[in-house]
Amino acid sequence: MLKKIGRLIYYSLFLLTPLIVLKDTSELFELNKMNYIYFSSVSISLILAIAMVRARKIFIRRSAFDIIGLVFIGVMLLSTLFSIDQHVSIFGYYGRFNGGFLSLLSYSVLFYGLGFFFVKKDILKILMMSTISSVIVMLWGLSGKFGHDFSCLLFTGQFSNSCWTDQFRPAERMFSTLGQPNWLGAYLAIHFFIGLYFLVTKHFKRWYLSYSYLLLTFICLLSTKSRSALLAVGVGSLLYALIIVLLKQKDIFFKEKNKLIGLGLLFLLSIVIFKTGIDKIDNLIRFPIINNESSNKLEIPNSKSSNRPLSSEVTESLDIRKIVWKGAIDLGFRYPLLGTGPETFGLSYYFTRPIEHNTTSEWDYVYNKAHNEYLNYFATTGFVGLLSYLILVVVVLYNLSRFLRIEDPDSKSGKFDRLLYLSLLCSYVTILITNFFGFSTTTINLFFFIIPAFVALSHSSTKDYFDFKEDNIHPSQKIEIGLA
Repeated sequence: MLKKIGRLIYYSLFLLTPLIVLKDTSELFELNKMNYIYFSSVSISLILAIAMVRARKIFIRRSAFDIIGLVFIGVMLLSTLFSIDQHVSIFGYYGRFNGGFLSLLSYSVLFYGLGFFFVKKDILKILMMSTISSVIVMLWGLSGKFGHDFSCLLFTGQFSNSCWTDQFRPAERMFSTLGQPNWLGAYLAIHFFIGLYFLVTKHFKRWYLSYSYLLLTFICLLSTKSRSALLAVGVGSLLYALIIVLLKQKDIFFKEKNKLIGLGLLFLLSIVIFKTGIDKIDNLIRFPIINNESSNKLEIPNSKSSNRPLSSEVTESLDIRKIVWKGAIDLGFRYPLLGTGPETFGLSYYFTRPIEHNTTSEWDYVYNKAHNEYLNYFATTGFVGLLSYLILVVVVLYNLSRFLRIEDPDSKSGKFDRLLYLSLLCSYVTILITNFFGFSTTTINLFFFIIPAFVALSHSSTKDYFDFKEDNIHPSQKIEIGLA
């Protein structure tokens, strides 16, 4: 029973977390997802504690991430203790909570606990759950793209986009149940390479399912207009192709070259129809008749934007990011050792906020993140925190790459294992890229911590599998587990 409950919790994390949206909370998206992650990590902790008490033994599964993981959590704890606002550093910035010390501790518990409930062959089951969830997320988002958002139907009973303010325009930039277009883009970039694995390994008996999934993922990526996500997929695809060539696995693609060429052409057609959101690219592929039509359209000012400076237009997002990055760098150098404390950027940014930020169209926005995960760690946890984070990333990349040199690569299982770790590597790289232009969210952090758990799981042999002695569990304890 314990094992089944634990497995169900992990499956639900990847199936349900991206879909959780509630209207009666102070924040619709991230807060509710974070609360479910808290619930899951506490439940996993309780299950493991009960199992170990019954066995009268503490079980520890060793992995390549033990030392750097403990160092990372230890540094976050120290930074929290010396924070300018310990409450914020412990629980996270109000409204979302993701990124506070408790959230990092929760992700660590989920990383550590995975190996007690799963073996290597179960990785694909978890990825399949995540894939199913991503399909629901994409279909949900597409409804808003065409003017009939399921969120509005759920919240107000009206099957339209009317429930959203001008800051949320799902018909222009899709965000679905993730909350913001860039957050959805980062999520889909990860799943692009999961879908690619299912395609090249012919995981589905009906080949068109894998192709349809990849095409749908790409169309929804374009619909987010997230440049960082598109860049991440582009870089990940180049990395994927390069490693395939180096590993001499080109035969896998030559067998399916006609279908892959067809899929590539559909990708190009999707770019022409849905555009990328990158003006230089979109201008090249825009038809002359569309140019003539768009030049005749009048721009209607948004009445809800009257509180903006009249002399300024909407500032390019990258230009604003550069200003925020400058402030984050200055903040990191002002508090070089342990920073101002996890999740305190929204408070401490004003210590070093560049004066030019006041001339942008977002002069009155509260920036609770540096919009660059690395600079955010530098500003809030100092050189020590940033270094521990970067070392953690390097250790993950190194261990993922190790599996690309597995024994017996000519066997079918060996090839599939290589392709699995290659896809996970590319998915992880997309996280690193999208985090450079933004910051991690709950769904992204799940993958950031669970992909290394997959690696740790792959290092373990079946004899390391944790054996829950369910026969020794008293019925009253089963009730306690159910209530928990």
